[in-house]
Formats: sequence, structure tokens, C-alpha cells
Amino acid sequence: MINSPDRSDFAIFAPKRVRYHEVDIQNVVFNGHYLTFADIAVTEYFRELGGDGGWESVNFFGPDGDVMVRHSALDFRGSAKADDVIDMGVRVAEIGNSSFVFQIAMFRGDELLCVVTSTYVHFLKESGRPAPVPDRFRGAIAGFEKIKPNQG
Repeated sequence: MINSPDRSDFAIFAPKRVRYHEVDIQNVVFNGHYLTFADIAVTEYFRELGGDGGWESVNFFGPDGDVMVRHSALDFRGSAKADDVIDMGVRVAEIGNSSFVFQIAMFRGDELLCVVTSTYVHFLKESGRPAPVPDRFRGAIAGFEKIKPNQG
């Protein structure tokens, strides 16, 4: 199990302003949008991990591999409202043989609003079968994260 995050756990934050169309009649972010926010944060993580060339310049998974979400869970702690600016901290919290887990924590200032954990599986494009997480990705993570990921 991944511990409850603190702002200091994250090497990268992606800011996001909540737009009017993302809130419901109670003026809080509709729960399904948090998964979209998490996807934005993961994209920014890969962009940062890729360095100056961006995420597309570094193919961590090789020409034959790719990743997909296998499972996501949301833990709501508070409510973002229209026009709030939230900071989305994102990190790789666990790495297994063929999968890894992103932890995305969404903060308004120091207030933790939501934690999303998403398990990604590395797979081979041709077969669609899981494959070991490449050493290139493991090495990039090891040099980037403030807290070393749990190894599964």
C-alpha cells in the first residue's frame, strides 16, 4: 500500500486551473474529471522525465513496447471548485516486473484534495502481452524521484 502523500514527496508538479465546465451543480469538480487531471499530470511527468526534448524524444519503452492503464483508484479528501488552481504532484511510487504505479496527489495550496493511484502495464505491441519494465525506464526513474519507488 502507498502511504498518504505530502507535497515534499514529489519532484514535479503540474498546475491545473479548474474550469467552469469541470464542476457540477454544487460547484465542486465532478469526480470523473479527476482521472482526466491525473492523465494530464502523467503526461507532464513523462515530458519532464524526457528532458529538453520532451517525452516524445525519449522512448523509454522501445519501438516494440508501450504502456496502458490497468487500474486506477481515487481517494477523495476535499473538493476543488471552479477557478481553483490545483497543483498535481506526480511520482512513480512502485515498480514491479511488468508494471508500475503512479501516485498523483492534487493539492490546493497545502490542502490535499484527491489522490489517484494508477497502475500502468508495459506490454509488447505485437502480442499485447505484458513485458518487463525496461531498464532504461527504471534508471530514469531512479535518478529522478525524490523517494525511491517500492520494488515489487
